[in-house]
Amino acid sequence: MTFRLAASITVVSCGLLLVGFGSTGRAAEDVSVNIRLTTYAGNIRHMQSFSLACDPTGGNLPLSSRVCRDISLHPKAMLNPPKPRWTCSGPAGSPTLTVTTSSRGATHTFSGEPGCEWPVGPTLEAYWAAIQRDEKELGRVEPTLRCEEDRALLARPTPLASAIACAHGLWTPRSEELIRLAEKTAALAALELSHLFPRDIGVVSCTIHAGGFVRGRRLSGRCGVTMKNVWSKATVSFTEDWPSGAGKTARHVWHVVIKGKRVVSISQSGPVPPQRWR
Repeated sequence: MTFRLAASITVVSCGLLLVGFGSTGRAAEDVSVNIRLTTYAGNIRHMQSFSLACDPTGGNLPLSSRVCRDISLHPKAMLNPPKPRWTCSGPAGSPTLTVTTSSRGATHTFSGEPGCEWPVGPTLEAYWAAIQRDEKELGRVEPTLRCEEDRALLARPTPLASAIACAHGLWTPRSEELIRLAEKTAALAALELSHLFPRDIGVVSCTIHAGGFVRGRRLSGRCGVTMKNVWSKATVSFTEDWPSGAGKTARHVWHVVIKGKRVVSISQSGPVPPQRWR
């Protein structure tokens, strides 16, 4: 089951602006998980129960060792995910999971449809994949568990573009490497864009230090990173928005084309960015 979102966004578009793995990986000690699964065949409801214990591993949940590893890597996401920021309703008869976890004397319960809400949806999707013995699907979901533990994504108001990008599996080592390579080019390094832009695909609020006659002027803006063709000739785009008076917004975009690990071209569009004001 794919991750269904209450909002949609095209993460390769500069329109994004309009809108570390979080855990230390300690052992999943003294952990128990109980899952009540409700499914439907026509109008007939079926209920099943699954259990899991870690260190030592036990219970009847399939792929138990792998799920215990996920709990060790992402204890917050797997045992007590944050409350949902958005939700959705799946097709009639979609499976529903109610999960009760216990660890270090704390008990938590959460429920919903796999992959429907965020946060919580990816966690339920991981347990659902394990129940189905679907290692491929579990492998797809596991990288998104970090999204439920990332402090920047859990800030309020929710950085929607970044949260959606992470939940869709776009926060990868390859995309992070491309961003680092692009920021090191001479034209961009001089502007210290690494202090403004997110380390992954998405958008953040940023403070832009403007040049010009008024020294020390700072502008509250939005800074975002988008990406195309990640595994071929990649284009990394840095988009900077800032207020330009009378409720208007100005935008400058840097496009960096990377082949392999080598920058092959840089282009820009839009008005002069505030950092270059004279």
